[in-house]
Amino acid sequence: MNRLIKRSVSYIIIIMMAVGLLIFFHSFNILSPVENIIYKIFKPIQSSSASVALKINNFFGYFGNVGNLIEENKKLKDKTEVLLVENTKLKIALDETKILTEEKNFLNQQNYNSVLTRVIGKSPDPNIHSIIIDKGSSQGIKEGQAVISGQGILVGKVSEVQNEISKILLITDSQSKTSVIVQNEKTSQGIISGEYGISLKIELIPQDDLIAPGQYVISSGLETGIPKGLIIGQIDRVIKKPGDLFQSATVRPLQSLDNLAILSIIL
Repeated sequence: MNRLIKRSVSYIIIIMMAVGLLIFFHSFNILSPVENIIYKIFKPIQSSSASVALKINNFFGYFGNVGNLIEENKKLKDKTEVLLVENTKLKIALDETKILTEEKNFLNQQNYNSVLTRVIGKSPDPNIHSIIIDKGSSQGIKEGQAVISGQGILVGKVSEVQNEISKILLITDSQSKTSVIVQNEKTSQGIISGEYGISLKIELIPQDDLIAPGQYVISSGLETGIPKGLIIGQIDRVIKKPGDLFQSATVRPLQSLDNLAILSIIL
């Protein structure tokens, strides 16, 4: 045991002396030739290690950049969605402003008393084509009054009234019937009603009256609450059978009734 300890101490002393000699020789550049040889041997290995380390650093840096790009992309997407919503709101506001201007100009020209209303709902029954507005008897609305949009386009009649809301039966509903005239040479009279909630049909026009596609159909003024001259649509197709006393025609509404938003009730 003592011999083993002595041997270990001897090795340590020898190693320390060797290290000391190397330091001494290095200080006086005695080992420079040897160091140069060793440097040349290990230089390729050192370069390869440095290159690998750089690639590893670039690899992790790439994923860091990808993370930043994903975050930036998300921010841009959020901004785009916000701009899209704002653009949609602006378009709706512009459309409503246009409708308001047209209705105001028409009502002023005709000297009609009216109430401006906003659509707040639709009938849940798919077989009934009606809408609900945010005005009622408190604002002077009564059953049978004309409901217009834009430049005097008749879209329906008031069918039910409560204090603060009312129901409007659209002209395309099969239960809706309005006395009308065709703007032709004879100003032919007839009755217009809804068809399948999407179109109109005018009937009871005398067989001898000349009606043709493109002619306008307007309210006749023969009904209480519906003044004369409100535009309803244009004749699309004439239906005439030999031997019949009357002829009929399909009428194309001038305005889509699917997305009504702001309307006026003629008092």
